[in-house]
Amino acid sequence: MTLCAAGMGAADLYSLRPSGAMDERPVQKVDASSLNDALAALNIALRLDPENPNYREERSRLDYLEAERSGGARKAELLDDALFQIRKAIGLRPVSPYAWSTLMQVKMGLGEIDPEYLDALDNALMLGPWEPEIQRAVADAGLNVWALLNDSQKGKILQDIKRGMTRQSADMVSIAIQNRAGCVRRSGKYACN
Repeated sequence: MTLCAAGMGAADLYSLRPSGAMDERPVQKVDASSLNDALAALNIALRLDPENPNYREERSRLDYLEAERSGGARKAELLDDALFQIRKAIGLRPVSPYAWSTLMQVKMGLGEIDPEYLDALDNALMLGPWEPEIQRAVADAGLNVWALLNDSQKGKILQDIKRGMTRQSADMVSIAIQNRAGCVRRSGKYACN
């Protein structure tokens, strides 16, 4: 029992590095060296405590960040691993809005806009409505697939954006502008399908 606790404690020490590498920084600002160091530390933590949902979730996020910097077969491989890791994390702790948000982002990266993606969107919205990172991810994901959403989902996305505007208006406006592709300009305003 003591050996098990020591292993888990050591895993926690190794897992501290990955979190610092990804503190809500845009992909472009995370250097490759920091990402590689974080991944190495996290792999050790996972070997010591493979059933820890935090480590699985962080591993998925690291793979996703690295995939965003990569291309071709390497990107697909990283996204597939991120998908495996985040599904495992959700299986271990299904109440994490960050895990559902990561699943949603990974699925979007894979171009898999399917029922699992929509479930991840709904769960992130339900579990993390006041978390700024979740608000940004949900706004981006929701606006990205706006035409596929039903009226209830659209209403929830608009509520999320409204909440996000109170603390991070510049980010929310930027997300809306980036996702205008699915919208049509009418009378000086953008109207979405």
